[in-house]
Amino acid sequence: MAQVVSHHAQIQATNTDVVTISFGTPYWAHVWLQETQSPFPFLVDPERAAYRAYGLEASVFRSWSPANLWYYSKAV
Repeated sequence: MAQVVSHHAQIQATNTDVVTISFGTPYWAHVWLQETQSPFPFLVDPERAAYRAYGLEASVFRSWSPANLWYYSKAV
């Protein structure tokens, strides 16, 4: 998300909207927004209706892939 936020002005210039959707709780959405200072709207979808509407599936492997683990290990 940091990469997307860093291109916020360029995204706006293309008349494009970015919306963050999470299946977490409103509390954790607030925490995330405080930490990231994301300028984009944030929607909470605990039932994952948006995920299903776009044909997205939950995948433990995608979430915890070696590339993602490497990225987060370096970020900490």
